[in-house]
Amino acid sequence: MVNKVLLRTCLACGKKEDKLKFIRINRTPKKNKNVDIKVIEIGKEIYLDGRSAYMCPDDLCLKKVRKSRKLDKNFNYKISDVVYDLIEKVMIKHQSAKYFNYKIKDVFSSKSTDNRSSFTQYQKPM
Repeated sequence: MVNKVLLRTCLACGKKEDKLKFIRINRTPKKNKNVDIKVIEIGKEIYLDGRSAYMCPDDLCLKKVRKSRKLDKNFNYKISDVVYDLIEKVMIKHQSAKYFNYKIKDVFSSKSTDNRSSFTQYQKPM
C-alpha cells in the first residue's frame, strides 16, 4: 500500500508542496462564538477543526500575505498584526534551527582533529 503525499498550496506564491513543509494557520469553525487563530509549526501534524491556510516559511511570502491581507480574505475574519508577528516568530525559529543544524554538520565534518574547539567558534545568527 502506497502512502499518498498530501499536497497543499502556499497562500502567497502558489507553490505546491507536502503539507509538513508549510506553516499552517488554523481558524476555529464559525459555529463557535469566539474565533481562535492558531499557528502550527512546520513539520507538526495536528488535527484541528475549522479552516486552514498554508504558507511557505519564507519572508517574501509573509510580506505578500501581510500586504494583501490574504488571510483576512481566506478566513472571512479580520486578522490582527499579533498573528502575523507570531507567524514571523515561527519562521525565524525554523530558519535558525535549519542554520544551526547546517553549521553543526559543517563543523563536525571538517578535517580538524579537535572538533570541540571548532564547535566553540560557532556564533549564533543575528
